[in-house]
Amino acid sequence: MIPQHPELPESLGARIARLRAACGWTQEQLAARLAASRVAVSHFELGLALPSERTVLLLAGLFKLAPHDL
Repeated sequence: MIPQHPELPESLGARIARLRAACGWTQEQLAARLAASRVAVSHFELGLALPSERTVLLLAGLFKLAPHDL
């Protein structure tokens, strides 16, 4: 795991993981809501892949945020 530094902004992947956990969802549950695979969610959270614009819009809706707040 990458250590967190308070002076560094939170990555998109870390925000997705934090918001998912705050909702009490597993990666598999979030994946089902996105019509994506659990591996895709894992890759987003680890920073190995970036979500598409469509997926960002879906994530924002699920987390009740504006897309730019992700």
